[in-house]
Amino acid sequence: MIAYTIKHHVPGRIRIEIAGLKNMNMEALRKLGEIVTQKWRVEGIRDFGANPVTGSIIFKYDPAVLNIASYLNKMASDREINLIIGKGE
Repeated sequence: MIAYTIKHHVPGRIRIEIAGLKNMNMEALRKLGEIVTQKWRVEGIRDFGANPVTGSIIFKYDPAVLNIASYLNKMASDREINLIIGKGE
């Protein structure tokens, strides 16, 4: 499971930090984006953005529709995501 730290959270917007994301190359970042936007696309997620310079991901979501903590924990256990972030490719 990928370790992440919640850096900022207000209902509807959360920023998490993932050490393996820092300085990730563009190909790995593209793969990660594809997985999140395709496989992990769920009702309630409005937007997603990753920043390899800061090692953070921002999710904008609808708190009335989505339990963001549960969503993040499930996503952090995803095998494909773990492979991409673990390798830092």
